[in-house]
Amino acid sequence: MVSKIKMIKAIIFDLDDTLCDTSSTLNDSMQEMLRAMIGAGLPASIKDIDLHENAHAFIPEFASRLAKKYGAGKDAVSAGIHAYYNYVGNPELFPEVNDMLQELGKYKLILLTTGRPDAQKKKIELLGIKKYFYDIIFDDIANSDKEKKMRLILDKYSLKPEEVVVVGDKIFSEIEAANRLGIMSIRCMRGRFKDAEPANKQQLPDHKINNLIELREILA
Repeated sequence: MVSKIKMIKAIIFDLDDTLCDTSSTLNDSMQEMLRAMIGAGLPASIKDIDLHENAHAFIPEFASRLAKKYGAGKDAVSAGIHAYYNYVGNPELFPEVNDMLQELGKYKLILLTTGRPDAQKKKIELLGIKKYFYDIIFDDIANSDKEKKMRLILDKYSLKPEEVVVVGDKIFSEIEAANRLGIMSIRCMRGRFKDAEPANKQQLPDHKINNLIELREILA
């Protein structure tokens, strides 16, 4: 019998906090969000809000809670979310990423990234990683559905779930989506959601890694 690992043909990677260090710029992006919300009518100042306390918040929920707390309307929520997800800054790859993506080139590498497409495209351009990927799929945060996007990838490239691996940091997003489709899931334990606990069995990854170098052992 051929082992499951030997059948792998494609690897789907998340971007933020999997390949590049997004959490290190979290304070800057949240500052942009707050400035936008205040400009759209949130009656508060940045110093009134404890960013550290909300460092692990899911941004749309945080913006909604903040607006409700201060009595602001939907315009402030929309402005904040837009500002946060359109902030690019100066993204940096984790140290091992270039070498590992090159090493994994024998697989069909696909990047599946959630956010505002224009911002994510700019981020990818700044990082210089487009050359490594067979395809890049954008999961717009406005109607995010990574499970649907993964299904489209399977169909587009005639891949079976057992021929694919998904690598990402968010258990409630790419990990859960992969598990629901029967795809091997690998959770990268870094970024602002690294301490998040699974809320259900579908959020339990098949493997956990601290950096991409550990993929060598899993895929061997």
